[in-house]
Order: sequence, then structure tokens, then C-alpha cells
Amino acid sequence: MPTDIEIIKYRDAGRAQTYGASDPNAAVRQQNTYFVQFTKASDDAMASTTTSETYTGKIIPHKARIRSIYYVATTGGITADNTNHATVTVSKRDSAAANQLTVATLTTTITSSGNVTQGAPKALVLTDANIIVDALSTLTFTIAKAASGVVVRAGEFVVELERV
Repeated sequence: MPTDIEIIKYRDAGRAQTYGASDPNAAVRQQNTYFVQFTKASDDAMASTTTSETYTGKIIPHKARIRSIYYVATTGGITADNTNHATVTVSKRDSAAANQLTVATLTTTITSSGNVTQGAPKALVLTDANIIVDALSTLTFTIAKAASGVVVRAGEFVVELERV
């Protein structure tokens, strides 16, 4: 059963198509898109430094579908390595800060993300089963390391959401 927002989006797309829009669904999706950003404040102290669950203080104001999450390193790059790497996990928690579920990961291996270049957005891999986020949910992140690890740089995470 579609939500009220989805019904409105279907109707808007139909009207746009009637007026000759070349891609009415994409236009309506963009019209209902918003962004939430949060910061990883500093470089890891050492390659082996992990990060326990960190609350970002950012809420998702409306029920939404996560379309993408990007990480932009701001203080340097990360060289990918299949042995010594990091896994950054972004999770959601409901409005009571309970029920942690993974929504996306970035693994700094050659076979997964490849190198991370300072200033260039790097897409995280979404966990499809968890991309619908209820209103007033919050976001957190953790960083795990494999072998001797790698320094994860300070940076910004940009979350693209579409109201549903």
C-alpha cells in the first residue's frame, strides 16, 4: 500500500507527463529529495585506531528512502589495500535511539572502494534491506580495521534521501 507521499508523487509525475516532461518520475524524485550531512571531525590517530559507534546528532525528519551516501575525505586520501583496510559503517537508529541497523558501508580495499581521493566523493555500498528510514530516526557511524588498518581521514558524509 503506497504512502500518502507516494500517491502525491504518482499524481505529480502523471501531471508532468501530461505537460510533456521527458522524465517525470526523475523530476518528481528530485523534487522530493533532501540531504543530511555529518562530519568525521579528525583523522584517526593511528592506522589501527578504530571508532566505536558515534552519534552524529543528525535526524531524518521525514520517512525516507536513502538513495545514496557519499564520503568526502577532507584532509588527505586513503590508499586502498586488500589486507590493511578500514570498514566504515553507517547505521540508523529509530526515534528512541534503539534498533541499530546498517544502512551502508565503505571498505577501503582495492576490490571494494579502491583509493579514496581527497575532495572526491566516494559512494558507500547501501544495504538494500535497510534503506527505508522512519521519521525522526538518527544516524551513527563506526570504523573497524583489518590487520594493521589504515588511517581514515577527516571528512564529510552526505546522505541523499527521498521522502516516501
